[in-house]
Amino acid sequence: MNNQTSKTVAMILTTVGVLFMISTAFSLLPWNIAVFAGIACFIVAGLVRRMGKQHE
Repeated sequence: MNNQTSKTVAMILTTVGVLFMISTAFSLLPWNIAVFAGIACFIVAGLVRRMGKQHE
């Protein structure tokens, strides 16, 4: 995966994580599931971004 692709995937995962966090405000998902999924997306986004930098 090249650097541009990893940045794009990381940006999408970060956006999804933010949407999970916002969903708790509107009671779309139970808060424990939404917070867990949001934090997981943030962690995976950081890993993808870091792996993209290593393969430059």
